Amino acid sequence: MTVVEDFVVDQNDRDEWLKAGFADTDRLAWRAAGFNDPEHASPWFRAGVSPSTACEWRDRLQVPAHEAKLAGAWEKRGFSIAEALDWNAKGIYSPAVAGDWRDAGYSAEEARVRVRSGRLVAPAERQGEMTLPAAAAVTPLDADVSLAL
Repeated sequence: MTVVEDFVVDQNDRDEWLKAGFADTDRLAWRAAGFNDPEHASPWFRAGVSPSTACEWRDRLQVPAHEAKLAGAWEKRGFSIAEALDWNAKGIYSPAVAGDWRDAGYSAEEARVRVRSGRLVAPAERQGEMTLPAAAAVTPLDADVSLAL
């Protein structure tokens, strides 16, 4: 390719990314992470997942783009991929519920034991408050809902 052809190709690529809602800095970050097409990066970008984390969810864990929103929810609650997988393995599939348990000082294992024993009290119990909404949001351990890993 000539310099002019390279420029035209780069400009067309830039325009595609801009049309998809990516700023130039975002485009470069997503390209550097291996997303060469804004169509593939968009679900992850819209879910608030960073390029490097999206790359790991996609490549290492084989999580499809339609699961990006769930991955983004885990990331927004401050969970690493390993932590999200641990909570998922313990039967707590909701990032919000897992975050509530964690914020109240429970580990994934402690929350699993409480769920399994039927002690579905809200994590706020540790602070002396008893409410049921958070406990009701815990998915039963035998439910067929997961990160699909």
